[in-house]
Amino acid sequence: MTFNNQPDVSGAPLGASDATERRISLRISSSGYISYYHSREAEDASKRPQLEVTYTP
Repeated sequence: MTFNNQPDVSGAPLGASDATERRISLRISSSGYISYYHSREAEDASKRPQLEVTYTP
């Protein structure tokens, strides 16, 4: 897959049914920059993705 043949972004915004099923979808993008994204199987552990959540009530 390349930038030119990537699929369109689809799906509705997060709704109540998604929250009750504990499922979330994220679109990762980097406008104007060249970015590299690695999978959890990346050989170099420092390049594996991490999810960091900050909650402020």
